[in-house]
Amino acid sequence: ISAVGGYALNGSHSEVDLFLTYMVGDFTIGLGDYFFPEEGREKNNYLNFKKKETSHTVEADVTYAPFQLPFWITASTYVYGNDRKMNEKNYYSTYFELGYYKNFSADSKLSFILGFTPAAGFYSENFNVVNTAVKYDTYIPFNNYKLPVSGSFVLNPNTEKVFLTFSIYLTK
Repeated sequence: ISAVGGYALNGSHSEVDLFLTYMVGDFTIGLGDYFFPEEGREKNNYLNFKKKETSHTVEADVTYAPFQLPFWITASTYVYGNDRKMNEKNYYSTYFELGYYKNFSADSKLSFILGFTPAAGFYSENFNVVNTAVKYDTYIPFNNYKLPVSGSFVLNPNTEKVFLTFSIYLTK
């Protein structure tokens, strides 16, 4: 079980996400709830899960990440919520991700990511590469604790947008 929150410094985007995952061998099966509140939106109620009104989007995913090899493959699909066509039917937007990582030590790794969508939906109007990224994960020592952090350079070739992300992880 995990939770993620995000907020753009310029106020243009925010989200609250909840995830439930289960690992079986080299596979991880997950269910995620993405909530994208919008300032002034009439139907911005967190507890509203009505099909045609909700700001939630529920995603099912599976990841294969063999423990002995430095790569992963993810397939995910939005199965409910705010992923609708103009006729109010769901797109069932699908995303595939391929990733490779290189460990530099027990405390740091560099990942290369390529993500694409096979059809029209949330991510694009047709088949497109929608995510290319380089991500660095490490720890910052803090007294007797190591604080997990990461930084990413993300390019969406489809929209020609670029993002720099910095994350701090609070774990048990």
